[in-house]
Formats: sequence, structure tokens, C-alpha cells
Amino acid sequence: MSKRLVASVIIVLFAIPAMAKDFSKEWKKITFPNSKYVEYQRQLSVTATHPENSTTSNYPLRLEHNEVLVYEMDDNMGFGVNIRGFGEFTVKKDGNGKAATYTIAIENLRYFDLNGDGYFDSRYDANKQQSEILFNGVYTPVRTGKGTASMTEKVSLDGNTRYLFSETQWVKQ
Repeated sequence: MSKRLVASVIIVLFAIPAMAKDFSKEWKKITFPNSKYVEYQRQLSVTATHPENSTTSNYPLRLEHNEVLVYEMDDNMGFGVNIRGFGEFTVKKDGNGKAATYTIAIENLRYFDLNGDGYFDSRYDANKQQSEILFNGVYTPVRTGKGTASMTEKVSLDGNTRYLFSETQWVKQ
């Protein structure tokens, strides 16, 4: 192929405009005068619900092709975002309104930050039905202790070692 032909193909490829979104009448074009930045805005309406025997207010948000559920726990104890079929992010707060725990779910995997420090202290694989804790820098398989369903108390798979989450890390008991 000649250099002239290659150059012509490259010019044509760059000259083809990117596929622009076709904005319907419900979208309003906004131009910011100082920066000339342009964006399109669309007003959405959300009906909030709070089931009678629940501790959350729910705000389902229908997007163009998906739905997001934003929920807020009563008494300012936390909030979350659920992208139906894809994942979830939850923040639980302490009595002072500070993040106490984070949970991230991606399909069948859940990751737990048990003290709000940004490190995932444990995880759960729903496919394998297996919990693991971050012990000494390594995820270690565990199970829930007999008689407890606690996120902060686990036992080794053989049942001989008990682990307790103590403020910043898992410790053997």
C-alpha cells in the first residue's frame, strides 16, 4: 500500500465525527458562559418509599437503560447505592455520623471494611459459599462461629482457631 493511500485512510478516519447522542426534547442544552462548557440536563422525578416495617427510605432512579436504587437508613445510620444486577455500595455510620463500615458487592463477591479505614478486612464468595478474613496480610478461609452470626467473630475451617476483629485487625483468640 502506498504512503499516499495510508495517509488518506488516516485522514478519513479522523475526519469521521464521533457518534453523538441524539438528545430528545426532554434534554435541555446548557452552556456555561465563562468556560463555554456545554452539557445537557434532563429533569428526573423519583418517588421515595419507606416500607412500614423497614428501616430504610428507598429512592429508585430509572435511567435510560438501567435502574439504580439509592437507599438511606433511618436515623442517619447509613446509605447505599444498588445497581440492580451489577453491584452495591453501602456505608454504615456510627452514632456520630462517621463512616463505620463499608460494603461493596460485585455480582457474587462481597467485600467488607469493618472499621471504615479503607481496607477490606473480610470478603465472601457466594458462589463458593466461603468467607475469608484478612489475617496477617493474607486472606484466610474461615467460617462463622457456632452460635454466632457476627461479622467480627469467625473460626478456622477446622474449628480449632477463633478469630476476633479488634478495632483495626483480626486477632487469634
